[in-house]
Amino acid sequence: MPDLNPRLRVAVLTAEDYARVGAIPYPTPYTETRTGMIVIADDVSSHPGFELWDIDPFELNVAWAFHELGHKIARDLGIWSPSFFVNELIANVFMAAYIRAERPMFLAYQSGIPPRFADAGRLTSLAAFDQVYFGMGQQNYLWFHFHLAEMADFMVRDEDLGTLVERLGEEFNFTQQRIETVEQSLARLEAIKPGITALAHSLFPD
Repeated sequence: MPDLNPRLRVAVLTAEDYARVGAIPYPTPYTETRTGMIVIADDVSSHPGFELWDIDPFELNVAWAFHELGHKIARDLGIWSPSFFVNELIANVFMAAYIRAERPMFLAYQSGIPPRFADAGRLTSLAAFDQVYFGMGQQNYLWFHFHLAEMADFMVRDEDLGTLVERLGEEFNFTQQRIETVEQSLARLEAIKPGITALAHSLFPD
């Protein structure tokens, strides 16, 4: 087991702060790779598409903060994949497990895509997500994230988190930096949680 850094640093920034300190546009949260600092916005209601989500902005922002914490935990544990969608899904696994177990009042983000936002994806395949990633723009990027959060919620339901994390670490870690297709990555996830491939194909049509 790697040594974990118990310190957690979170910066809550205004739009002006975002523009001054980083390249990620407000109000998208992120985790700094070098320092491990989690950066979140003071208000997410200006995010493109927000008016279609019908989710309280504070509730959404808390869920996003837990997602970013998931990135830090995964990195500290050495869980990693060359695939962007796998890394985002794994961060969501930590978020979904904690919210489901301890903070169910924040479940909306992982409970499926908001109906009025369902057609917002210009790019809709996981292969496109891995190729374009954040370059697709904030709105399309969040369309993917709603679906990835739903996948994560499916993965953690009725599962022991410790066992699930151990399996993720066995399949995806810093020592295995091979480039894989989406189907190869999904096969690894399917071995951990049967049914995840069918769910992915229903959410991300090629």
